[in-house]
Amino acid sequence: MPRARRRAGPPDVLAPEEASRLLAAVAEAHRLAVSLLYGAGLRLMECLTLPLKDVDLARRRIHVRDGKGGKGRFTMLPAALWEGIIAQMDRARRRHLRDTQRGGGYVELPRAFERKSPRAARDWRWMWLFPAARQYVDRATGQRRRHHVFDTTIQRAVADAARRAGLRLAATH
Repeated sequence: MPRARRRAGPPDVLAPEEASRLLAAVAEAHRLAVSLLYGAGLRLMECLTLPLKDVDLARRRIHVRDGKGGKGRFTMLPAALWEGIIAQMDRARRRHLRDTQRGGGYVELPRAFERKSPRAARDWRWMWLFPAARQYVDRATGQRRRHHVFDTTIQRAVADAARRAGLRLAATH
């Protein structure tokens, strides 16, 4: 059976000055998400699928569920992102409450949790930290839901910012 090729040498990592240039070049709408990737050590989908309830403001940490290998972990919420996270949480919560008032506001819940606790699907705490701009109608249930920001949106934002910042390394999520 063929094996995957191993990478020769250590991975390319942005120097702190390069990371600062990259973050400064990221569009404002995506800067907080990209900053969390760098500052909290989150993987792209861990960041985008982060529900509001897993951001622990009191302990200044983030609970990552179903991380790589299906394992959960905690990571620190960077102090520099504290105010931005609070503002983003408030925006996501207000958007969810507006959706709920208009008959939508359903959130996709993990595994069988929706059967176990059907009311949780409209609880703002389950809303994504980074909700998508548009809603969709779930074909199976007919519910109006809001997905999280798509991964390609952030990947494109990072690639564009790397180009604008003139980085020599290919910056990836």
